[in-house]
Amino acid sequence: MRSPSPIRLRWLVACAFAVSSACQPKDSKTITVHWSLADGRSCVDAGAVRAVVSLPGAAEQSGRCSQLPDGNRITVPDAYPDAVLTARAESAGLAALYRAEQTLPSELPDEIELVLFFSGGR
Repeated sequence: MRSPSPIRLRWLVACAFAVSSACQPKDSKTITVHWSLADGRSCVDAGAVRAVVSLPGAAEQSGRCSQLPDGNRITVPDAYPDAVLTARAESAGLAALYRAEQTLPSELPDEIELVLFFSGGR
């Protein structure tokens, strides 16, 4: 059996390093997402019954819509810096009425504000 060429060997080592560094755990923490609807409507007026937030590779977290805008909060465990947080406000029929996407900052705060924009049920 032939041994790999020096170029192929360097490529294999580089690939192994890339995979191992991608698997390194990131500093994570629990954060609270305080969300609101961009048009200022309440959940009742907008027909939304719950919101769902998620991070890549993590389970979705959901919360019922509050009658008071300040009550719209969802706890997200294991949030990590620079992750893309996605969110949607759903109707009782599970149509996504509002959506948002936000990249989390490098220094994670305890709470973030997220504004969801009307998506027309898509």
